[in-house]
Amino acid sequence: SIVLGIVAIICSGGAKAGYAQNTQQKGENTMRTVNIVSKDETHVIGLVLHTSFKDGRQAQEIPPFFHDVVEKKTLDIVPNRLNENQVCIFRMKKGSPDFDYIMGVEVSSTENIPEGMESLTLPKSEYAAMPIVKRGNADVLKGFTYLLEEWLPRTDYIQELEKLGFIYYDERFLPIFREQGYAGNPVAELYVPVRPKERKPEIVTKDDMHVIGLVLHTSFKDGKQAREIPPFF
Repeated sequence: SIVLGIVAIICSGGAKAGYAQNTQQKGENTMRTVNIVSKDETHVIGLVLHTSFKDGRQAQEIPPFFHDVVEKKTLDIVPNRLNENQVCIFRMKKGSPDFDYIMGVEVSSTENIPEGMESLTLPKSEYAAMPIVKRGNADVLKGFTYLLEEWLPRTDYIQELEKLGFIYYDERFLPIFREQGYAGNPVAELYVPVRPKERKPEIVTKDDMHVIGLVLHTSFKDGKQAREIPPFF
């Protein structure tokens, strides 16, 4: 799955009431506040890093790629930006250790894509969103592990495996990281696509019943039942 792949890396919508859980634990970087949020279709333009889990390539390639893009403000040249935020998307390849790590920005139009960049569209979806204090890649691993293995199984939601998970960076992260690095305890937000679990119909069982009544012997032939049942009933 997309997000399970993210976990292996180790390297904005309104909240629905009833699913926010403040379970912050002392000594842990993960803030453990999870909300189910809805996000409309989102267009993104950004840079793509083609990497792989094979031989641990992703662990060597993603951190310098991320730091270079953020610190040099490489994405500032993208036109039609909706805000100053950035998003890191994980696009897995089924049956392959290879995947794409996309660093992009939200845009109102995917026209005039700068040279060397690509566009993609995230469909309208619901997400389990959780902010984390990111002091390194281990915090991302802890966050996704908590969402998938501890939080999600306790809810009425399941992961949308065919949709893309991502990490969102806004004013809680970017200006702090550029000035102080991870020492400033910048906050990123993890997004896991989810949908409500399908509810199985309730099966009702009844004990044996003994019945005494009147019997009408009729037939579907020539529509006899249509004439005979109503007056009998």
